[in-house]
Order: sequence, then structure tokens, then C-alpha cells
Amino acid sequence: MLGLPRHLLGLEAATTVFEAALLGVSSGADVPRPVADLTGQADADLPAGTLLLAQGHHHTITNVSARMTPPAGLNDEAPIPYYLVSGRKLKRDVRAGQPILCGDVDLDTQCELYLLRKAQDAVTGW
Repeated sequence: MLGLPRHLLGLEAATTVFEAALLGVSSGADVPRPVADLTGQADADLPAGTLLLAQGHHHTITNVSARMTPPAGLNDEAPIPYYLVSGRKLKRDVRAGQPILCGDVDLDTQCELYLLRKAQDAVTGW
């Protein structure tokens, strides 16, 4: 873990476990609430039909970068969460520099990640 300093970010998981086990306290909020979404943005013009697939150790999607945006419920005009876009095809063109919206993507509304996000949206009132 120390060989690659970016792995030090993983220390937060151990800290959480130690706080709970040794101190009997939570390091989280009493009522957790999302404060940001990690969403996709087109880095090049992407034509309809493009398959967006996260690959490799860093889960990169060709010609797409991640952005932190204010959280929003899933709807056609909201930026799509980054990991919901992986493995999906674009239904319409997305121009370079534009966020990829939920309505731009052929979403699988039965996949577990989508269903979990919808449940989160319901709890937050989005």
C-alpha cells in the first residue's frame, strides 16, 4: 500500500473499522446524504450508437472523463452517474465538452446499480 502513495486513500476504510470496533462510534453522518455525483462528460464528439465501456484498472471510458456535479435524481435531463453509463450505448449524439445525460443513454432499468440509485433517489426525495 505504501509503495504507491495513492493507495493511502484506502486508509480511510481501516480508520472507519477501527473507530467502530475500538471506540464504538461512526465516522459517518447520523443521516447520510449525497453531496455530489460522479458523472460523465464527452471529451470528443460522440455519435449515437457509441458503446461506452469502462475498461482497465482506472475504469476509463474512451473519450469520456468524470466530473463531480451537484447530485440529482435520475431523469432524462440530469447528468448520468459515471458507472451507470458503462456498457451502455448512446441513443443520441453528444458533443465534446457536454455532460452525458440520462436521456442520452440506453439505460438498463433492471440492473442492480440502477435500482439501487433509484432507491437512493427515493430516500433523498429527488
